[in-house]
This record gives sequence, structure tokens and C-alpha cells, in this order.
Amino acid sequence: MRGREVTSIRKGTVKWLLVALVAASCSGQPPGVVPSAGPATHKLQVVAAGADGPVAGLRVCASTLSGAQSCAPTGADGTAAFTLPAGTYQVRSEAPASQRRVDADGVPVSGQGGASVGVDLTKGDGSVRLQFERIRRISGRITDPSDKPVTGAPVCANPLSLAATVCDKSKPDGTYFVDVTPGLYKMSFDGGPGLRLLSQWAYGRVNSGEADVIDVRTADATGIDVTLRQGVVLQGTITTTAGQPVKKAQVCTHRFSESLPWECERTDDHGHYVALREPDTYWVWIIPSDDDVLLMQWFDDAGVGVGATPVDLQRDRTIDQTLGPGPSIVGHVTDPNGAPVYHAFVCADTPFPTGRICRPTDASGAYRVTTRPETYLIQVLPPDGSDLLPQYVGGGRTWLDAATVTLRNVDRTVDVRLVRGVKVSGIVRSQTGVPLEGASVNVSDTQGIVTATYTDETGAYSIAVPAGRYSFDFFAPFPSQVVSIEGRPVTVERSMTLDVTLADANP
Repeated sequence: MRGREVTSIRKGTVKWLLVALVAASCSGQPPGVVPSAGPATHKLQVVAAGADGPVAGLRVCASTLSGAQSCAPTGADGTAAFTLPAGTYQVRSEAPASQRRVDADGVPVSGQGGASVGVDLTKGDGSVRLQFERIRRISGRITDPSDKPVTGAPVCANPLSLAATVCDKSKPDGTYFVDVTPGLYKMSFDGGPGLRLLSQWAYGRVNSGEADVIDVRTADATGIDVTLRQGVVLQGTITTTAGQPVKKAQVCTHRFSESLPWECERTDDHGHYVALREPDTYWVWIIPSDDDVLLMQWFDDAGVGVGATPVDLQRDRTIDQTLGPGPSIVGHVTDPNGAPVYHAFVCADTPFPTGRICRPTDASGAYRVTTRPETYLIQVLPPDGSDLLPQYVGGGRTWLDAATVTLRNVDRTVDVRLVRGVKVSGIVRSQTGVPLEGASVNVSDTQGIVTATYTDETGAYSIAVPAGRYSFDFFAPFPSQVVSIEGRPVTVERSMTLDVTLADANP
């Protein structure tokens, strides 16, 4: 009995010792084991810069790929700060009023507020810069002659600067809006697909030179509404005498009723052309491409304008024409050092003008003017912006005293070496700072006119003359409300910039 009791006590003691050991092991840390740390975090700084400096109060959000999002407003310095778990994020914000996101190259970023910007916070801190530029909105409505809205009509804001043209399309209700940077623009409108509506400029103008200037330098422009006029279709096919289609030929029309520039359409690979025109009476002139050894032709089968037949285009018409071969004036145009001049124009016309035709030089300076046997004046026009001087072949200051070149039934070679002059360039503006397209710039010396040019759509001109003393005339474009400047004395010794401001006619 006594031995069994001792055994029982020993078993109980061992049991409680085991319990105590287990409790002790659970309450302490095993040797060599480090507590696990919380998830790593990194800092993200987002800087918002607008047209007027830092953008304060802009809501900026950083989102994970799983959709978790953290947002914060930018402070007075345009900065929003985040402390985020390590990972990759997409940063986005709404655009400030009258501004839009641009990338590092200044190109607008699509989407409301611009596309998201990715940032990697897996290994450390990161930063993002959101850049914005100021915008203005040009808006209006496009209708047809019956006052119905025109859907899908292309609308373009054409800047009076070197900036890019911005385009959009009209909505189902005919409304449109185009967001642009502050500046001066001319608006062009094309008819919707398949509607036979004529292209035009605001407000109802037929070309860029006459178009109204839309000024959005300080505010949006609303109510730029247009009604597109209905047109008629002139179409047909141009072929050679062998029945082959003539590709890339120009079919050009000129209206009787108004003194407007020629309008031209090119033939396709099948020699087919389609021209949408306003109902009127027209001259029609077909000019083959630079690569074809074919004669240009007036309707109907006339070699010169005085023999042309007018086209009554009050309804749709089809006019096919056949072009025949002819001899060519060929050659090369080089500079004073003998280097080829690329993209100069070689122009030929008879002393009594019957249809001036110009062809460009290629990279080797070579040209070809295919035309009927006749006596011609040939003028070479250097590339735009060049300091090379325009020149008549054989000498002469103007077409009145220029030498002639006779072309017979075989090709004739005429090479031309141009002379270098001094370049004068500038911009012609109104008193309000609007660049003037189509202003005439004439340069004269004591013997009369030396050369002349026109300003482009940005009001810019460039002209080359021999060094000397000249009188410059700056004639206002038509129509306009500015006063021309005549007889401004200018001494030209080296390349120079000559900007001009034409005063308002009604100050």
C-alpha cells in the first residue's frame, strides 16, 4: 500500500512539472527568432503645375492595380504627398478649369484630366509631375440650307502661327466645340459624309485669305455658326490617247462670277476625279502629273485658254478628257557652287500669257516641263525661304524684257545656275496683332520693281534681293480694314528681319 501511494504522488508531480514547462515555453520567445515587421511604405510626391504656376486644391489620387485608392489635395505649392505601401500605382487628377493635361513634350493628353501616370514604389520613394496648359473653346452649330443640323462634319481651328491645327466633328445636333491654346484662329468646315455640302471658312468665306479671324487670346469664342451651301458634282475620267488612265492629274476649275483662286482635284489610280462645286459657270483646265510626258489641256480639247469652252455647272455633269504627248523643256537648276537646287519651280508661259505651267525640281535639281511647241518665257523660282534670287532664263528683270526660248517638236535642254542674294523676311500684322494673310510685298529700285511676294496664313513673308537700297511696299490684303504702307526705304546689306504693322483704316 505504501509503495503504491508513493508512485501516485510521483505521477502527479511529473504531470504538474510538465504543465509548468509547457506554460514556461509558451510565455517566452524561442532563442534566435526576430518578430516580423509591418508592410514596407514609401513616399510619393505629386507636383501639379498649370499655366499660371502651381495648382493648389487639385484632388490627386493614386490607385493600385487592384483598385485600392488614396487621394489628397495639392497644397499652395501645387504638391500632394502620400505615404503608401510598396507597390505600383496609377496617378490621376482632374484638370483645372480652362486647362488640360500635356505630356513632357507639350502634347495634349487625351481623356478627362488626361491619362493616368504610372509610378513604381516597390523599391523606394517616387515622384510624378502633372503639367497643364491653358485652353480656350471655340464652339458653334453647323446646319444645311434647310436649317437641319449637320452631323459628323469635320471642323478645324487653323492657327495664325506655327502651332498644329486642331480638328473635331460636329455632334448629332450639329453643335461642335474645339479646344485650343489661346491665340488667333481661322475656322474651316467641311460637309458631312455624302451630303454634297460645300466646304467653307467662318463666316461663309470660300478661302483662307478671306476668312474671319477668331480671337481667343483672352476668352472663349461662342456662336461661331455656319450654314453650309449645297454643291453640284463634276466628275469624269482622264486618259491618254492609248486609253491608259492618267494618275495624279489635276483637274482645276475657275469660276466666271468671282475672281477666286483655282480649285483643283487629283485623279485616282483609275484616272477618275470628283469635284464638288458651287453652281456656276467654270473654266476647266487639266494638268498632268509631274512624271507624265503629256500636254496640259483646257476643256474642250484646247491647248490654250483663249480656245477653251466654258462649262455650265448648274447641275451634276460628267466630263472625260484625253491627253496627248508632247515635247519637253528639260534641264537642271543649280546654285552658284554647282550644287543641285531641290524644289525650285521652273515656270513656262508664252510672252502673251496663255497658261503658265510650273514644275518642281527633284533632289538632283532636274526638271521637265512638257508643253506644246511654242516660244516661251522661262522663270525659275527658288524654294521658299531661300536666299537664291528668282531668275528669267536668258536674263531680264521682268517678263516684259526677258529673253525667250523656242520649243519645237523635240525636247530642249535648258540648264539654269541661280545667283545668291540677301534674304529679307518678316511678319505683317494689324494694329491688334493679327497676322495678315495675302498682303502683297513689293520691292523696287530706281529702275522699277525687282521682285514681289505675298504673306502666308501666318502673315509671314520671305524674299531675296541683291544687296542694295530699295523701296518696300506693303499692300493690305483684300478685303481688310487696314491701311497699306508704300515707299518705305530699306537698305539691305545682310539677311534681315523686317516686321510691319498696318494701321487700322477706322481707328
